[in-house]
Amino acid sequence: MTAGAFLSASLVTAGAITNRIDRMEAKDLVRRVADANDRRVVRIRLTDRGWRPVDGMLAEHMDLYARLLEPLDDDTKTVVADALRSLLEKCE
Repeated sequence: MTAGAFLSASLVTAGAITNRIDRMEAKDLVRRVADANDRRVVRIRLTDRGWRPVDGMLAEHMDLYARLLEPLDDDTKTVVADALRSLLEKCE
C-alpha cells in the first residue's frame, strides 16, 4: 500500500504515520519501496518478519468477522461485503 493509502486508512496525521512507519521499519516489520512507475510514490511493504504477526492474527480476525455477521441473512451479508469492498478499493 502507498504511504498515502496507509494515512487515509489509519485516520491519524501524516506526522503520526511517518513516526509509526519509522518505528515499524526500525523493527524490520516493513520497508519503504519506491514505486517503479512514479518516483514520488513510496509503498510500504511488510517484510517476512512483518508477515508473521499478520498471519497469526488473520484467522482470529476472520473468525471475529464471521461471528459478527452470523445473525445477518445472506442478502444482507452480500450488501455489507460489497460496501466494504468499495471502501477498500477507494483506499488503494
